[in-house]
Amino acid sequence: MLFSEEKYLLVRAFEQIVTFKHPNIIGYYAIDQKENQDELIVITELIYSGSLGEFMSMVKIFKLQIIISFLKKVLNSVEYLHS
Repeated sequence: MLFSEEKYLLVRAFEQIVTFKHPNIIGYYAIDQKENQDELIVITELIYSGSLGEFMSMVKIFKLQIIISFLKKVLNSVEYLHS
């Protein structure tokens, strides 16, 4: 059960996340609060390629180029979030 203060903080955080526009960060588009309910519905970008965890479970041995590519994307995303 979400208390009103928790729900308020989640909605405020989401309002900031919606403004993020970066190719390596999933897009968040909207949040819906149903009155008199404890649910928040978040609408996100659809990603067809699966999660990083799914990819890692399929590939047992990573080539250095793949690791470098992932790290560049992650670091680029973190730099964006901190700017």
